[in-house]
Amino acid sequence: MLSHAIPGSVADDRHELVGDQKDDGLGHWRDQALCAQADPDLWFPEPGESARTAKLICGWCPVRAECLGWAVETNEPYGIYGGLTPLERHALSIRGADEAEPVGRVA
Repeated sequence: MLSHAIPGSVADDRHELVGDQKDDGLGHWRDQALCAQADPDLWFPEPGESARTAKLICGWCPVRAECLGWAVETNEPYGIYGGLTPLERHALSIRGADEAEPVGRVA
């Protein structure tokens, strides 16, 4: 498994943090994250391993939107955040950028 974790989660004790380790003011939502109560390795599957269990837990998490927002905003390259893989988050951020751009003629 990769050695990365949601900063501020229980996984901090078992994994190395990704990126800047300073307090970013998001600790409150992390305290409510369901992932902090589960095996951190679920959120960092090896290539070919299923992310299904992590995604199911994320689906019930009360702070899924905050988690996903953090991962997209910081371009987190690893793990399942907000129920999405890095590839899914990348596609979401591209779609979001495309939707923000004016397209076609102006009425």
